[in-house]
Amino acid sequence: METLKCWSLLNGYIVMFMFLTDVGTGSACDAPSSPQCFRKNADDSVYMCEWSMNTTEGNVTFDIYFNENKFERYKETRCIINEEKLIKHQPVDIWVKAHIGNSSCASPRTSVVLEHTIKYEPPRHILVSWLKNNLSLTWAAADKHQALAEIWLQQDKLLTVPWDKRLTNTTYSSLQNQVIVGNLLKHSAYHVKIRQRSTLAQNPLWSNWSEFTVPAGSACETLSNPQCFRKKAEDSVYICEWSMSMTETNVIFDIYLNTNKLGSYKETRCTLNEEQLIKYRTVDIWVKAHVRNFSCASPRTSVVLEQTIKYEAPRHISVSWIKNNLSLIWTAAEEHPALAEIWFRRAVHLTGPWEKRLANTTYKTLKNQVIVGNLLKHSAYQVQIRQRSTQAQNPLWSNWSEVTVPAELEHEPKVTVTITHLNGTRMVTLTWKPMPHAAAVTGVTYILEDTLSQGCTCGKEKHPIVTKNHTASMYVAYSAVNISIFARNTVGVSPPAVIQVPSKPAAELKICDDVVLKELNNASCHEWWEFQDGDTRSKNVMTVSRKRKKPKYKITNDMRDYVRYLYFEQTCYKRKLQTVKMCIFYKKQGVPHKEPGDLIAFGETETSVELSWKAIPLVEQQGHLTHYSLCSIKINSLEQEDCHNISAQWLKYHLENLTPESKYNISLAGVTEVGQGPKATVTIKTLPEKPLNVWLSFGLLFGFFLMSTMGTVVLKRIKSKILPPVPVPVIPDFIPHQLDSQEMLEEKEEVDELMLLQPHPEVMPVSEDAEESSVLPMDWSDSSDEDMENDRGDTKMSGGTSHGDDDPNSTDQILRNSGDITNLEQVDNEITMLMYRNGLVFDVKTDSP
Repeated sequence: METLKCWSLLNGYIVMFMFLTDVGTGSACDAPSSPQCFRKNADDSVYMCEWSMNTTEGNVTFDIYFNENKFERYKETRCIINEEKLIKHQPVDIWVKAHIGNSSCASPRTSVVLEHTIKYEPPRHILVSWLKNNLSLTWAAADKHQALAEIWLQQDKLLTVPWDKRLTNTTYSSLQNQVIVGNLLKHSAYHVKIRQRSTLAQNPLWSNWSEFTVPAGSACETLSNPQCFRKKAEDSVYICEWSMSMTETNVIFDIYLNTNKLGSYKETRCTLNEEQLIKYRTVDIWVKAHVRNFSCASPRTSVVLEQTIKYEAPRHISVSWIKNNLSLIWTAAEEHPALAEIWFRRAVHLTGPWEKRLANTTYKTLKNQVIVGNLLKHSAYQVQIRQRSTQAQNPLWSNWSEVTVPAELEHEPKVTVTITHLNGTRMVTLTWKPMPHAAAVTGVTYILEDTLSQGCTCGKEKHPIVTKNHTASMYVAYSAVNISIFARNTVGVSPPAVIQVPSKPAAELKICDDVVLKELNNASCHEWWEFQDGDTRSKNVMTVSRKRKKPKYKITNDMRDYVRYLYFEQTCYKRKLQTVKMCIFYKKQGVPHKEPGDLIAFGETETSVELSWKAIPLVEQQGHLTHYSLCSIKINSLEQEDCHNISAQWLKYHLENLTPESKYNISLAGVTEVGQGPKATVTIKTLPEKPLNVWLSFGLLFGFFLMSTMGTVVLKRIKSKILPPVPVPVIPDFIPHQLDSQEMLEEKEEVDELMLLQPHPEVMPVSEDAEESSVLPMDWSDSSDEDMENDRGDTKMSGGTSHGDDDPNSTDQILRNSGDITNLEQVDNEITMLMYRNGLVFDVKTDSP
């Protein structure tokens, strides 16, 4: 029984072991997944099949079947099959059988048309960068078109938060796919997973995931692919450059050649010897940046290093205008022409578009030159230029060089001069207007030079004045000076403005004494300027100074006879040239060789005449002209010649004390210390004396008489207005008249019946009597001339006409008939009032009928 129990127990363990063994084998065969067979892109002719299996067993083999056709056995969970062995255009069942020891198990079957199935590789060489709060992801494209990307994001500090999932089409450009994930936080780090699939295949499969961590935006941004090159073909050293926008410090860059790390650097460039490199075949060069705990890799650059040349940016650029063409010259990188790219735009339009030119340079004496035509030399330009080799198989463009080109300086500076006379020196202050703005965009320098007085200086050398101001002062001596001022900018210089400062006027100078050549002060500078035709800026200057020692006899031998020289003795005082002596010097004098020019007479009067002439040229004076001798003599007369000495500076003279209506010969000659020169002559005739103008005198007398008469009348009228005359009673004269005939007497004596009534005093008919009295004289036509004259006389005195009867007793008779003396007095009063009113006298009849 004991044995049976033990056996039974043993058999139970065996059964249990066999059961466990079967279970273990079954678990191995459950692991294979259905396979995926695909191409990596549409151009591939090779298919790849992948599956998975969870097993801990080793020595597992897999058989892959297409329908019922078995292919080779594989030890890995993937295989590669050429398209010739497959049915591509029809659906096929693909499955895998796994073999573990003596057991085997099959995967589920996958039915697929292989031609339609594309599965990309996972995104690789991913370049990440921040664009504000948007994350840019760029990787190498699997096909030459866009793809569909799935991106999962999770903030690095919130790993328990669900993934933020995005699905978007990529942007394809230059074998690169790019996707931008927006609305993130730039200053936060993200854990990113990304995969892709084709957008053109009928049965696209998702690629495997690429997973990485993106640091905050300030940590690692825009790492560019590197460029490795030589500066010229003769160099044996290669330079690698790349760029990265970063604000982090302590960034380390690793540079790789294919998969070989060449070194680590802290800068964005490095230098490599050619022994470290593969120069003659294509290599991939890339950079990995390490920032804190994150690293990012640049895109890869495939290049043959031996064929890659990158020149330095153009340097030492000189610019100049040739009419409206701009010439650019710079140092050549190699001894052959290069290809240049020039961008330019007007300096006044800095935001405007660039105009671009591409041209081969002209090589000459280690210089490259290019001419950009059809520009405006009156305008300023902003220019960018770069170059590359024309000999290398893979030339790279150099970096840009930028230069601002000002307008051409066409005109000389407009200068005004102010001269201040000091003690033995002159301060010349020059002021000029600024150059046009287009010519001064890069700055203008002004240069002043004394181009004439080079003999006497107060220093070892005479240096020009260089200034950026618009005014400058120079101290010069009394000798003539030519000051040249010109403007200079980066394209050239302007024409010079020449300011001629003459010497002190020679008219104020005296002749030098004899000791000038005998006693020369060795501490001073002595100059003799040849003075011809009024030009004190002659280049024929003899100088004696410490620098230019010259024997006195040599100076005398070099001077010419009869030639005027201006002598200056000059010393230095506080580094300023000061004139201590100045005079006119002649080695030998003579009489003038020529007479004064163009002697003319004008403005003749009875006793005077105006004279003018031109000075004798200096070369004809042959000495110091002390004065002019002016002589006049009357023609056909025994009078002696009258001469006057006139100042040598005068060119006009008023000759007086001449005789009216006479002819004169007038002569003029220059006089030096040696004697008198030739005479210039002119003949004149004075005007005759003019008789008194009777008519003018009569007109003056008549005018005086007329003015006095008018004055008298005006005064009388004023007096009559202010002081009127006292009226005088008018007593009419009664002159008896003899009648011519008896008949007329009888007619007058005939008296009708008449009744006399005494009128009332208030109604005295004085006016009626006056009317009758004014009519009676018209009836007396036979009155004598004497009566008419008496009447006119009475009219003048009384202002009117008054007549009575022929009989003088008629008035008395009327008065007697009135019989009232009182009434008569009243009548006299009324008559008096009528006679005098406002100072006027009226003719009133005082008698009654």
